[in-house]
Amino acid sequence: MLSMFMQHPQSYYEVSGFIDDEDFYTGNDSYAHRTLFKVIKSMHENGEAEVIDREVLVNRLQAANVTFIDNIDTSEYIRVLMSDPIPSSKATQSIAEELKDYTTRRHLYKNADTVKALVRNPEGKNSVQLIRECDQIYNNLINKFSSSTSNRNPVLLFEGLLGDLNDRADNPRDVGIPCPTFPITESIYGEFIVGGEINIIGARPGDGKTTLLLHIATQASLANNNIPVLHLDNGEMSFDQLRYRQVSEASGIPLALLQKGKWRNTTFTNELGETLSEAQVQRRVVDAANECEKRNFHYVNVGGLSVEEQIQVARNFYYSKVGRAKPCILSYDYLKAGHARANAGREVRHVIHENIQRWKDFINEEIVFDNRCAIGMITAAQLNREGNDLNNSGSGQFAEADSIQQLGSNTFVLKRRSPEQEAREHEAFSRATHRLTNLKPRNMGEKSHEHRDVLIPVFDDNGNIVGNGHSELNCIFLRINNFSIEEVGDLAGMANLMRFNDILPDQDGHI
Repeated sequence: MLSMFMQHPQSYYEVSGFIDDEDFYTGNDSYAHRTLFKVIKSMHENGEAEVIDREVLVNRLQAANVTFIDNIDTSEYIRVLMSDPIPSSKATQSIAEELKDYTTRRHLYKNADTVKALVRNPEGKNSVQLIRECDQIYNNLINKFSSSTSNRNPVLLFEGLLGDLNDRADNPRDVGIPCPTFPITESIYGEFIVGGEINIIGARPGDGKTTLLLHIATQASLANNNIPVLHLDNGEMSFDQLRYRQVSEASGIPLALLQKGKWRNTTFTNELGETLSEAQVQRRVVDAANECEKRNFHYVNVGGLSVEEQIQVARNFYYSKVGRAKPCILSYDYLKAGHARANAGREVRHVIHENIQRWKDFINEEIVFDNRCAIGMITAAQLNREGNDLNNSGSGQFAEADSIQQLGSNTFVLKRRSPEQEAREHEAFSRATHRLTNLKPRNMGEKSHEHRDVLIPVFDDNGNIVGNGHSELNCIFLRINNFSIEEVGDLAGMANLMRFNDILPDQDGHI
């Protein structure tokens, strides 16, 4: 196992959640193998293990006063481990399982001694009590080494509750990672990025789901000490496309001018009618590029990979670039079956369900430290054509699986405003281009009461159209322009503007 880690460093991440220090034997009072594993583990956690250097290992072991059995030279022993031919890392999982088997046998042997001692000295216990204690000894071992039951022992739900509440009061903190450009949305529904949870945005093709994902992940990161962002692109957009989109948003200069390389010799008139000179355009692009280069934003194309391979990419990134127990934002664009060969003959909805569940297990159960989930995930999914139905509540809208809505913590739907809506709705919201509706909220904000059905008036006494004429779920009005996003308000706020002296018109629109 140690030879595998040294010759194929990335293999460590495949089993880092499965094996630990105690899997390395310490017989004959030698802690060399266990210490060597700890050194390798430390190198990975500190991002120093892209290539394992023999001299570094030797120096660290010698600094720890580690000696091997029969006084074998440390440097020579490491050389042998690193030169013993291991052509590929494909056997990593099987080797780790074999190593865990030996650990289990050692614990069984040790427990057998414990049971023998208990039977020899029962201390007044009857046979039922002895059997119960023996059962407990071996059940603890089963729980320790069964990957399906680890960390799932029942606990008292309310134990230490008051102390926890007081600790929160003494040390207030956000539930998740807030995004400063969405104060209205997060005041109602809580933060978009929450550790251990998957928030999902559904939209029709071209309606802005990638733009919204990138904006939320980037702005939340920048507002919170540049938290690392890992953007997994599931075969949607290229490296260059995403880079130029980010610069376009940050600078306000159209994407086409950046892609065509015309940003240094052209003027530009923005939506406010302001004309920027060539020098001003250049300055904006240069400043935006300099700002973007400081972002802790990482991109990888995972199109065509199985969900397990995609998760392995995320696992490698987390332990090598982020570090244990540190927060990370995972942006995933977007949920679909993918990996045609592995999923051949299976229904897409089943594949999607399993994929979401596997991601949820990864961020909610695996990357957890002191009972706190370190990774918050935001992703997108495609809506059916029914998603264009303005009166559709959202049921059955997702193109590939209804379970998308079931497994997401918060499930939002992003839709363009239609001309009919723009004509009927209050002019104060005329700048809005999209509606964002939460179909299934879980983490509610301080103004959670705003998540409700809202009745918009229909006609005033003069017969002028002033609303939608039906009750609908509150939504957030957004303006999406040149990849930048801002909140304009919400439907409840619009309804308040359409009231007359705080009296809501009746169904016919009369006061």
